[in-house]
Amino acid sequence: MLSLDASARFRSVTRVEVPGRLGPFDPRVGRQRCLLFDAWALVWRHVNESRSNMQRGRVMMMGFVPVLALSVFAGCGSSSKSSSTTSSSSSGVTTSQTGVESGNTVHVTVSDSNGLDGPMTLVVSPAAVQAGDVTFVVKNTGTIDHELIVLQAKVPFNHLPIVDAGDPPAHVTTGANKVDETNKAGETGDPNLKPGGTRTFTVKSMVAGSYALVCNIALHYGKGMRGAFTVT
Repeated sequence: MLSLDASARFRSVTRVEVPGRLGPFDPRVGRQRCLLFDAWALVWRHVNESRSNMQRGRVMMMGFVPVLALSVFAGCGSSSKSSSTTSSSSSGVTTSQTGVESGNTVHVTVSDSNGLDGPMTLVVSPAAVQAGDVTFVVKNTGTIDHELIVLQAKVPFNHLPIVDAGDPPAHVTTGANKVDETNKAGETGDPNLKPGGTRTFTVKSMVAGSYALVCNIALHYGKGMRGAFTVT
């Protein structure tokens, strides 16, 4: 049992008068207030850290968006284009070999059943077009090499004189097996078109007139590889 004096001393220790406060200060209440303050400090620190992380995320996103936009525009800026090879024929008419059909398009099928030992054919569709650029799509369905020559013709396509030989064709007095190519407007070009192959070329600015489409490999014209063609 505490004496009355000891009890008075204990109360004097646990209850302290603090200047400026209304009433005595209780240490237990002060300790609770300190714990509450510490809790609020932790919450405030967490809020600030969350805000900082959100701001850093926004900054990273702002940096990422322009890079993504530049990548998209760079991809959109690129495009695929078909290539073509342009050459000039001996008659001065410009031809272009390309894999793309444009303007007036003419399909030509060159064929044979057994090489030089059988009949040969040249089929044109359509056989007439309007003046301008004309694209020829030539397919070889035969068994040997063929070609296509576009000639301006002053005589019917099947009456061209066979007076040349050699490569390039030249006038000969004997052994002729080709027609003259002086008025050539366009051709499939070298190398010859292999069996199963397809080649496309364009004759630029074709003028109105009569033309002959021929295969002028030796003996092929005489074997039937010729067709009429008209530009209106």
